[in-house]
Order: sequence, then C-alpha cells, then structure tokens
Amino acid sequence: MNKKYRIADYIIEIEAPFAWRSGERFADFEEENNREADFIVHWTLVDVIDDRPSEEYKIFENQPSQYYLTGSTLMKYERVNVGREPYFCLQTNLRAEEGTGPVQLLCRGIGTEINLESALGLFTHMELTMILNLKRAFIMHSACICKGNRAILFSGRSGAGKSTQAELWEKLQGWTIINGDRTGVRRIAGDWKAYGLPYAGTSGIYRNDSASIQAIVFLEQAKECRIRRLDVTEAFKRMLSETFVYSWIRELQERILQELITLAGDIPVYLLACTPDEQAVQCLKEKMKEDGTADECTVSTSRT
Repeated sequence: MNKKYRIADYIIEIEAPFAWRSGERFADFEEENNREADFIVHWTLVDVIDDRPSEEYKIFENQPSQYYLTGSTLMKYERVNVGREPYFCLQTNLRAEEGTGPVQLLCRGIGTEINLESALGLFTHMELTMILNLKRAFIMHSACICKGNRAILFSGRSGAGKSTQAELWEKLQGWTIINGDRTGVRRIAGDWKAYGLPYAGTSGIYRNDSASIQAIVFLEQAKECRIRRLDVTEAFKRMLSETFVYSWIRELQERILQELITLAGDIPVYLLACTPDEQAVQCLKEKMKEDGTADECTVSTSRT
C-alpha cells in the first residue's frame, strides 16, 4: 500500500506491504496529487532485527528507544514488547537534505505485532519531529490562529492560557484556530509559515491549513494585562523551551537552533501577562498596532 500525506507542506510518502487507516487525525492530511515526495518512508516486515550497532555508537537512550549514530546514519531501535528486542528500527541519513531528491527513511518492524494499523501508529514510530528537523522545520508547543494569510501563535507553559486566548480571538475577532496545542513552523524563501498538524494535544483541532506568522505571543496569567516586546535573546530562549528538538543529535540540534535565532530576529515576539477575557485581546491588538505589525485581513484561510 502506498499513501501520501502533506504535513507542513512537505509530502511524506509511505510505502508498506500492509494496509492502514488514516483515522480522524490524519484524514485531512492525505494527499492525492502527483507532487513529488519530499520524504519516502519504506516499511518492511521482518522476522528478526539483529543489526544493532555496538554500544560505542549509542548517542541516547530513552526507554524503550535507543539511538545510534554511525557516520551520518541515524538509527533508532525500539522495543515495543518485553518479549523481543528490538521490535522496530528506523534508519535515515542526517545529511540527506544536502542532496537532491526525496529523503529516504527505512522502517523495519518484526512481524505484525507492532502497532501498524493506523497512520497515528506509523507516524509515532517514524517520529514526525525528526522528519521535520531533517528539513530544518520544527514543532512549537503553541495554539495557532489564522485570518487571511496571517497567523498568531500563542505559546507558554501548560495552563498559561493558550487555548483560552485562541478561543477569544476566534469568538471576538473572527480568527480561525488551526491547532490548539502544536504548530509546525518552517521558513520558505524568508517567509515564516505556521502549519496545522495532526497532533493537537487535547484540543482536538487538526486543520491542514497554513499562514504566514505575524507574531508569537508568550502568555502568563495575571490580574491585569501587560505586554512587552521581547528582545532577540529572550525571544530565542522562550521559543527554545517550547520547541521540540532532538537535542541529543548534534546535527539536528544545530539546524533548529539556527532557525530559532533567525525566527527571533525576523518575527515580533511578545510576552503578554493577561486576564482570560477581552482585555487581553485588546491589549495585544493595541501593541501590535503600535509596532506596525497588525494586519486586519478578512480573507478566509485556505489550504495551500
């Protein structure tokens, strides 16, 4: 079975000798056009996986997963069941982005005992975070709202009010929530784009939409609203704390750190101490207008 998914405007093609269902999360991310794939994931089922490198090549272990690096080849071995080890192997070239053609990933699972019945199970083992990092894109812990071709990201610690602020902007300003918890971020010819993802925490909002990032807003709860624009250093630190990065893989870490530094210098980043009501919306609107970053677009968000 072959199927394509479009995530963060990358085409991820999966080839496998078995069938799977997309499910509610991934249904809107299926892609049926003939656009060339950016990633091709080759799945095979085998009887045994016995080629794990020696311990000297191990770079990280987070049970049940172990990561090895030999040259530029990254290998992840995962034990899904205590009865056999390992049950699964993912392999790719970290420097594949430097070449031409799609990035190739090899996935092997032992028999059918591994969870391969759904796109969610497949992408869990394939690790979407790593796939995006290979192309210098990343996932930020944030709620994303869009209006026209402009997006605002609300980020911060759990409980800071990301969903509340996103819902206020949807209700009071007519913006659309495309993801309530995680946003795909990538730079295309100098334009920073925000993407809905098939992962959204408990929000249940999985829209495959995108828009150019207008501002990133970090939230803190307060009894009255206060807002300030962060300098590049503080903006970088706060974004790093809310970004999914493979920090134990130097090549991937360096790519994303450089992207975050550039993002911090390109896009206005604010700290909004706020109440969970309309005052917070007005506070942010006034600050963005003052900074010349407000954009009153009225065109509906469309799928790219």
